[in-house]
Amino acid sequence: MKDTEYARLYLPDSTICQYLAMAVERDTRGLTLTPAERFNYYPASPFPTLSWIWQGELQMVQDVSDSQLPQMGPPLPSMVFSGPYTRPSASWSAGPVHALMVGLYPEFVTQVLGMQLEECFDRVIPLQRLREAMPAWFWQLCQLVHQQPALAFQTLQQQLQHQLRANQASLPPRTLSGWLRAMLLRASFSQAGSSLRQWQRHIKQLTGQSHRDLQLYEKTEQAFSQFARQNTLAGTEWAMLAAASGFADQSHLGREVRRMTAFSPKRLQQMMAEDESFWFYRLLRQHHRDLD
Repeated sequence: MKDTEYARLYLPDSTICQYLAMAVERDTRGLTLTPAERFNYYPASPFPTLSWIWQGELQMVQDVSDSQLPQMGPPLPSMVFSGPYTRPSASWSAGPVHALMVGLYPEFVTQVLGMQLEECFDRVIPLQRLREAMPAWFWQLCQLVHQQPALAFQTLQQQLQHQLRANQASLPPRTLSGWLRAMLLRASFSQAGSSLRQWQRHIKQLTGQSHRDLQLYEKTEQAFSQFARQNTLAGTEWAMLAAASGFADQSHLGREVRRMTAFSPKRLQQMMAEDESFWFYRLLRQHHRDLD
């Protein structure tokens, strides 16, 4: 577990790292925040998520890129499933909130849970609506986690280990790039003798996205990892960072980072340093620094 004062990042045990990417707990019950500081900003991500809201209410922002007064959706139910997000997202709470968001690997959702991701992209869905689509044991597990906020992630891990008989340790990817390489390798071996088109179709079936789309997430993560190491805005060599991350040039980097986060690289770095609403990005930054 890695934490700041009011947010915690959990990494899964090696026995279930092929199912869970990471988890984030947010607890603002002891924190005084202004309305502007109650936003929660997230980048686009290929990972679907499960969220439990134990206290308070969260509302999704309808359009993160809108420069006008943001429009809020209705309050979310206490358990929700979110598909992969091809664009940045944000939520807002009117008061204190205590919640847990767990990132799932797409293959776990499609192969183990038997759910289709194509209809879930860029959507937050009440978990109750998906009850018939998921195994009964997983619905029961979600209910159990909802009843135990103090030990939620530990409960989730233990029950998955028991249900899936996950007792063989393996090294967790820890990063999106690591997951992508491992997933592509498994897909290659499972499609021995097939054509490139069949391999690409298999990737799409596993993740809901094309190999090209996934590579963009990977390059953006590499860029984020590079500027996570920067302690100050001064002296950041954006052109060199773009080249090291696989982008054609600085402008290309800027376009794709904005597409994934709604902010330019420089603005994003500034907001991570100054704005409470970017607590999730700070957790990711610390995670990447710890990997060095």
